[in-house]
Amino acid sequence: MRPEGEARVRLALRGLDPAARILDIGGGTGAHSRVMRSDGYFPVVVDPSAAQRARAAALDLPVVGGVGQALPFADDSFDMAYFHLSLHYGDWRAALAETVRIVRPGGKLWIWTFSREYLETSFTGRWFPSVGMHDLARFPEIDDVVAHLTAFGMVSIETGTVIEQVERTVSSWEEAFRARFVSTLQLIDEDELETGIQRFLDEHPQPEEMIVSALEFASICGFVGD
Repeated sequence: MRPEGEARVRLALRGLDPAARILDIGGGTGAHSRVMRSDGYFPVVVDPSAAQRARAAALDLPVVGGVGQALPFADDSFDMAYFHLSLHYGDWRAALAETVRIVRPGGKLWIWTFSREYLETSFTGRWFPSVGMHDLARFPEIDDVVAHLTAFGMVSIETGTVIEQVERTVSSWEEAFRARFVSTLQLIDEDELETGIQRFLDEHPQPEEMIVSALEFASICGFVGD
């Protein structure tokens, strides 16, 4: 994980008691949980993908199969729940309700997501037009998430943004696009993928040219009411 990503994990952990139990929902390969564990916390990765869980288990992280909408844990089991670009998978409202259930009273929720404003102008969407359409349908609006958390009894809810710069060569970007490195690229057809890559290469014909893209992460933090 890049240092900027580690910094965002640690931003989410601020104020958390030492040795807190954290549920990393949709935690995939365990990259974020690995940072949490290195700082003395006790993360658990929950993810529906057996392949992703295997990679997390290879890091000696505890892993459990499951989805955010039906978390296989008892009430009040964790001190913190953490989403990193995973809230938009499935019914996010049900996932929030489950999250409030499994976090103890006074416990913390931290969500990293993208705002609609960012999704409308993202670097990837510039080359693949339907990416923005898919993302706008998948990602909830920040205000809607806050409203639902308030209805679920969460308190002291705050939002913010963090901007990270991603720098790759043209050839590295092409490789990432072809690998469909973000989940939304997996939703577009082969024709759009190839057309978008060709547009990108036509505009940037030098393979070693460095291209910088800005990622604007939106954060939502709150606490379960007593």
